[in-house]
Amino acid sequence: MGEVRGRTPRVLKSGKHDITFYQNLWNTILSGRVFHAKITNRRKNGELYIEDTVITPVKNENNTISNFIAIKRDITEQMRLDDELRKSEERYRTMLEGIGETYFEVDLNGNFTLFNDTFCAITGYSREELAGMNYRNYVSKDAAEKLYKIFHGVFLTGKPATEFNCEIIRKDGKSIWVEGSVQIMKNSNGKREGFRGLVREMTTGCQDHPETHRHR
Repeated sequence: MGEVRGRTPRVLKSGKHDITFYQNLWNTILSGRVFHAKITNRRKNGELYIEDTVITPVKNENNTISNFIAIKRDITEQMRLDDELRKSEERYRTMLEGIGETYFEVDLNGNFTLFNDTFCAITGYSREELAGMNYRNYVSKDAAEKLYKIFHGVFLTGKPATEFNCEIIRKDGKSIWVEGSVQIMKNSNGKREGFRGLVREMTTGCQDHPETHRHR
């Protein structure tokens, strides 16, 4: 910690942090408090990297700060992957908003984890209201049982269910019939983690056979 002792943290000088950042650092540790932040440092070869840094003041028997202990962890790769994931999710969401279909994703318990604005429009709920909501919250008991059987069949067989019909209850209390399709979602390890699907509001003529659904 010799590079920090004496207020000459050379290793911290990457040019990515302003004077306020360093003032806050020193004000924190000189007051006896622990400083924790992500700090961009510069290697000897000039390459920038990011460290998760914790600097802890150490006091002597006179209760005076005698030195500091720093624990650092290189998180450059983690930050890069997080940034790529964020950009990928943004592209994914942009794509969902542009497909012109009502798209949704739920976990294995039927709680909504992802949906587009079109899904909000057809249900009448806002994004904040739908986030984490269970599908049972906007369908009747009979419809919930029907959907459970459909989704459970998809879970067991791994085959998508297409062209199933269901009555949903919008936030304003209006009942509408929708036609949908659903398929299983798996993670990178092949483990089933939820369902994704598309729905669209049915026309009056299409509501004559509400029990229709197929597995393919």
